[in-house]
Amino acid sequence: MPTCTVLIPSHARPEALRACLAGLARQSVAPTEVLVGLDGGSPSEADAISREHRDALPSLRVLAMPRTGYIPVRRALLEAAQGEVFLSLNDDVLPGSGLLEAHLREHGSRTTLVTGPAPWKRPEQPSRFDDIVARAGLIFFDPAAAISEEGTVPYRYCVGLNFSGPTALVQAAGGFHDLPHTYGYDDIELAHRVCAHAGCAVRFAPGAIVEHDHRYTPLDVERREYQLGRAAHAYATVNPAFCRELFGRDIRSESELEFSSAYLRHMRPDAARIERAFCAHADVPSERIEVDRLELFAQHWILLKRYLWRWGLLDASTGAPSRFAPLNEARDLP
Repeated sequence: MPTCTVLIPSHARPEALRACLAGLARQSVAPTEVLVGLDGGSPSEADAISREHRDALPSLRVLAMPRTGYIPVRRALLEAAQGEVFLSLNDDVLPGSGLLEAHLREHGSRTTLVTGPAPWKRPEQPSRFDDIVARAGLIFFDPAAAISEEGTVPYRYCVGLNFSGPTALVQAAGGFHDLPHTYGYDDIELAHRVCAHAGCAVRFAPGAIVEHDHRYTPLDVERREYQLGRAAHAYATVNPAFCRELFGRDIRSESELEFSSAYLRHMRPDAARIERAFCAHADVPSERIEVDRLELFAQHWILLKRYLWRWGLLDASTGAPSRFAPLNEARDLP
């Protein structure tokens, strides 16, 4: 099997990182190296983490980095990687014991990117909203219906918390963009660019499992959509072809921005009403939600999602700082 470097950007989540590293220490195939980049961390923090895991994970290197956001950290880690294959993880995932082995099997005889399942870790006292996040596709697309007979999926299903690729090939394609304080699209943009550069595909490895231990609140999900709007503008600047394919239009055009501004003016009352109902699900204990109710919820969410995304896009287009707030409280809108 090829050698493998695991890349983990981390910021202020020591318990999550500890659990992630413990999972890497239990792999059926040991990583060649594990690189952790502490986003805004100190050298003393890096040393403490290295000492804690030295015996169980001797290949670990922990690097203290400036506070720039996870994308520049992941870029720096990829540039430092020595393994023939890199595996990108988030610090809030719990790796299954066969994670590395499943990824590396896919790299044995082909040039490919590989992604795998990332089911949600169920909280001890889940709410209805936790169930919705896990089942309604608010955060990730479900790849189940998109897997081809050959085991490939479209580049949009390449998730940064669990994907791998040939290190030299991805480095030659430019690696991750250096976009400080940006959230989102880094994984699928890289997959789109590498697949175009090398003519390869994204394969889905069912055995390459991580459990995603991240509990989102409704406002977390809303903030994420706002941030994705900002990120979309950034990627439309550095890779216009990717964004034209992803969105089907030039999202930086004058007509698109004028439409977004009008959308915010006209749809604010409806978006605020949906937000109130959306947030209320966090206060209701978990229950069995039928599929038709999940589909209805997902359709209801789309209007609010589009509102938040366009708000982020407009703010990024004018260079405004991030100013997300709940719609029922926000006063400073475009």
